[in-house]
Parts: sequence; C-alpha cells; structure tokens
Amino acid sequence: MKKLIPVTIILTVIFCFSYLIIFEGEITKVKSWWSDLSRNSENLPLSPYKTRIEDAQNLIIEGANQIFISDTKLFWKGYGAKADVYLDKDNYPGGIIIRNGGQGYSKNVRVSVTGASSQNFEINDINIVNGTVKGLNFNKLSTWSREPLAFIKDEKEPYTGKVVQKYFTGQIIEESSYLAGKLHGKIKQFNIDGSPKCEKDYVQGKKHGTHIYWYEKPIDPSDYIPKTNSIGEKPPTYWLHLKDDSKENYNISTEMDEANKWVLKTYRMNGGSFQVKLLEHWKDDLRHGLFEAFDKIGNKKFKDEYKDGLRVKHQIFDKQK
Repeated sequence: MKKLIPVTIILTVIFCFSYLIIFEGEITKVKSWWSDLSRNSENLPLSPYKTRIEDAQNLIIEGANQIFISDTKLFWKGYGAKADVYLDKDNYPGGIIIRNGGQGYSKNVRVSVTGASSQNFEINDINIVNGTVKGLNFNKLSTWSREPLAFIKDEKEPYTGKVVQKYFTGQIIEESSYLAGKLHGKIKQFNIDGSPKCEKDYVQGKKHGTHIYWYEKPIDPSDYIPKTNSIGEKPPTYWLHLKDDSKENYNISTEMDEANKWVLKTYRMNGGSFQVKLLEHWKDDLRHGLFEAFDKIGNKKFKDEYKDGLRVKHQIFDKQK
C-alpha cells in the first residue's frame, strides 16, 4: 500500500503538468476537449448525450447524402446519369459507382454531394466520354450518411444530446435524444396538462423496443378524496391537486420540467395511473412482437403478433361493458 502512494503522487503531478501545458490551465478548454472526445458516446460521463439540451427550434434535419450530376451547358443538356458510393467499415466512401452514365453530356458537368455535411465533400475529377459519364472521383470526402441526420443551427457536426419542444405555457411537448445526429434513446411526448401522451424507444435512428401510447385523462387512485389545497379550493382530481401543489413547491416559470416530473412521480407512486391506448414492439424499424390496443376503460380491442415485420397472429376482441 505504501508503494502505491509515491506512484499516485507522480501520476497526479504528471496530470497537473499536462493540464497546464495542453489546456493552459483553462477549464473551458478541458470541457471543449471532452465534449469533442465523447460526442458519439452514450455511456461516457458528462458526454453531450447526457448533459446537452437544445430547443427544438434550433434543430435542422439534413437529408441522406446523394450525388447530384448536372450539365451546365446552356442548351441541349445531358441527362440520366446516376451514381452511388460504396462504403468502408467506417462509412467513408471507398469509391464512386456509376449506375447509369446517361447521355448527351457536355464537358461542362458539375457534380456535387447533397445532404448531411455536404460541405465536406468535393468531386472535381470527372470523366466524360462521348456524352456519357464514365468515372467520378472524390477530391475531398468525409463520412457518408444514407440516412437523414440532425444538426443544430450553425454547427458542422451531427447533434448529440437532448432536444426539447415546449407549449407556450412552458410545459414540454416533446423530449427526444440524439446520438451522432440520429434518434437514440427515448422520445417522450406530453399533453398540455403535463400528462404523458406516448413514449417510444429508438436505437441509431430506428424504432427499436417498446412504444406505448396513453389516453389523455389520468386515472386517480380509487381511494382519493378531494382535499383542500393551499388556496382553499378542492380540485376534483388528484392530478389537479398535485398540479396545484407543484406551484407551491416550484417556480413554474423556470422549473416547469422539474415540477412536472415531481407530479408524475408522486401521482404514480400514490396509485394514480394512465390507461394504455396502444402498445407496440419494434426491432430495427420492423414490427416485432405484440401490438395491442385498449379502450378507455382497459378492455382489449385487438391483439396482433409480428415477426420481422410480418403479422403472424391477429385477434379481435368483442366490445365489453
């Protein structure tokens, strides 16, 4: 144990020295370095996925990457050329495949990449033979995306973190998580009174896991008796009672999110619930597992079972009173 003490001291000195040299003793540079390093991780502590929150108004969705070929000749333009890329294991283009060379192209052909991070691509090596596009090569490239990606305005890297959209009251409409520009984690939607509307699981931009939708009206505990609140009123439901209490415990103008989380947790903990409307299960964007629907009082309406996107069982239930 005593031998470890000098080693620990030496490592601490090395770390402090490195901190002073590399980051010039500025904590903001350390934060920026760690943010870049952990950008695409959902597990590392203090990564953007765990800590960053942006308003939905700042979110931009850019399309999948595509190669666009155009003839800039004034008249009798060429047409029909189509190209794609093949990717290596890191999603970098290994080269360009000409799917269709088209016809009638002049030497004034312009080729560009559209979609996510298109500014990181450049194609200037263009081979035209007898009006047909025969070959294209990248002069500048980056990772290629076959799916749309999310960005924050004026940022070049795909977004990682949480996005929040709110009603005019400050109540959250939707809360979603992104990892490297793709939906990843839970999407939560709420009604204007704060009650849950739905909750959906995504993995790398695909529906994967459980998707659950609720009816809007909360179901109070069976033994709830209206109580007088702090302003002398008796809210008719336990949900409204807790909403009133939250105004006493939180500053609603700045702590709406915390207040609503407290209401939901307390409501469920004390026996309140929400009737499920639809329960779904997904795997890699395909329906996989049970799909069940219920009416407002909990009677099952139908029950389907899917396997890899195909329905293998279907059952409809008679309406019950």
